[in-house]
Amino acid sequence: MNHEHESRHIKKSDSAMHSRAMVEVVAQDINSAIQQADVIVQQSLDSLVFASSAFTKRGLKSQIPVDHVISKNSNQFSTRQMGPRKSDPEFLKIDDDYLKISKFHDTFLQESSTGLNNLLLRALSWYNRGHWSEIANEKFVLLWIAMEHLILGQLSGKGTSADLLKYVPKLTITWRKGYDNYGLSVWFSGITKNIGKKTRLRTLLDTDSRFKGWAQNYYIIFDHLNVIRPFTRGEARKCVDLILNELTPKNIQGIKQKITINRSLNKFKIALLKSKRNSLIHEAAEYSGELDIMSNELEKILVKIIDPLIRFRHKKKLTKIIFEHNRPFQIRDRNY
Repeated sequence: MNHEHESRHIKKSDSAMHSRAMVEVVAQDINSAIQQADVIVQQSLDSLVFASSAFTKRGLKSQIPVDHVISKNSNQFSTRQMGPRKSDPEFLKIDDDYLKISKFHDTFLQESSTGLNNLLLRALSWYNRGHWSEIANEKFVLLWIAMEHLILGQLSGKGTSADLLKYVPKLTITWRKGYDNYGLSVWFSGITKNIGKKTRLRTLLDTDSRFKGWAQNYYIIFDHLNVIRPFTRGEARKCVDLILNELTPKNIQGIKQKITINRSLNKFKIALLKSKRNSLIHEAAEYSGELDIMSNELEKILVKIIDPLIRFRHKKKLTKIIFEHNRPFQIRDRNY
């Protein structure tokens, strides 16, 4: 019955939408080219149908291969075959991140009890169990519970699964993601490493109220580059000028647009993971090979969520943490 319902829904969607797509392929002959193009277009249409259904709560299940979505390279989805975790440095990094995060457990116990600190302790407990679990279904569910603690636990009992799509991308996708803004990051580092202890710049940062909290978040400085410029010299002055020249209104708009695009892709990924969560919990889905890939992807997302929550926990509220984490490029919410 479910299959018939889904088929009717797909037919309805097909009749309601009229789209054109153009792809470029490299092939030995025209028949091979047509076959390759057909596969790419069908996968893209499946992605669009699933994405729209995920955000409109129509419940359509994705029929596309998981690694087609998870292994996104640049602006395209790669269909490369995922290898074993032990052979992939990206997944080995998860273990290093786990060790770094676990060291904060005792710190939270020693700090004064706050709502966020208590949430972090509970989430780390679930994260710890999920990280070490060797049962794929159990691992995924435990990691998902940790993520819900970190996000929904901060919404005073009013959070829903839609809030995961709203807040998680704001914690995992910032202007610092990827190489597009590598120059800005390097130049900004050239400023911060020259602050020193007895410099005019350090005195300004410590005494001017506009820089309150700069030691906890260097990116506060980014909001006031024109203010600090007269107090810099040498390499720091050169880096300030490079950033100011780079941040034209057009370039700033481009940065924000790229962030918005990446967050939309991230929302799609989270929606796909959520559909797996629902199939495990509500439909008693059996183990499938894709679950290992999705568990690893979920853990990478979880690490990216935990990092800013730890660094900016003194802000105590999720919205304030997101604001600090995204300095200086704040982007207005979009409705999904």
